[in-house]
Amino acid sequence: MSPNPLHLLDDIHTIVGVGASQLIGDFFFSIGALTPEQVDQILERQRELKAQGDDNIFGTIAMDLGLIDETAIERYVEENYGGELR
Repeated sequence: MSPNPLHLLDDIHTIVGVGASQLIGDFFFSIGALTPEQVDQILERQRELKAQGDDNIFGTIAMDLGLIDETAIERYVEENYGGELR
């Protein structure tokens, strides 16, 4: 059974911090999974959630909004971290 890609993103978030969100957004844009407007939409939602005390990560928000799927997250993890965080 392969690890849950959202759990891998949680690990990435812990390791590299909140600032990694823009890098993740850049990656999803570069592979054509998100438009610049969608990246901005996700980052704005992330700021709103943070103001409410919820430290939600970029990938989770993008999936909750229906903008990316699990395959895109798996690709990010594989290409950037070898998929071996857990």
